[in-house]
Amino acid sequence: MKEIEVKILDIDKDKIIKKIEEAGAKKIFEGDTISHFFYMPEEETLRLRQEGNKTFLTYKKKEPHKTLKIMEELEVDISDIEEMKKILEKLGFKMRQSFTKHRISYKLNKARYEIDTWPEIPTYLEVEAPTEKDIKDALEIIGLDIKNSVPWSANEVYKKYGKDIWKNQN
Repeated sequence: MKEIEVKILDIDKDKIIKKIEEAGAKKIFEGDTISHFFYMPEEETLRLRQEGNKTFLTYKKKEPHKTLKIMEELEVDISDIEEMKKILEKLGFKMRQSFTKHRISYKLNKARYEIDTWPEIPTYLEVEAPTEKDIKDALEIIGLDIKNSVPWSANEVYKKYGKDIWKNQN
């Protein structure tokens, strides 16, 4: 599976939520997500995430693209996050970092709108869809333009604000 997304930075959260809801999107999640990242070769990510009562393990590998963030993505549901952490550690993976962010998720047509609030940086909107056209359409529905988006990871967003989420990690 491919994950294709963009981010719109420095959003007015309440205004964006209003536009998304007025467009008819259905709220599918609101709450904290806890993500544990494990050391992997550059351009690859292994993430163990708990989102509400759902837990899953995701492998991601970045694919080059100028205007979109595209990742090869393989994901499985996990029934026990603590046991999965132990399995990964037994296999030799070391945890790099754990993060908690607040996420509000909406679904409309083929797109997902994710409003992410992390510590220390302004809230941003992430739009994910199967194609670039679907992303452009999803942005247009809420009055935004893909030209104002970035194809960055969360760490790249943090770096924009002079911070590094991987700091002090061995």
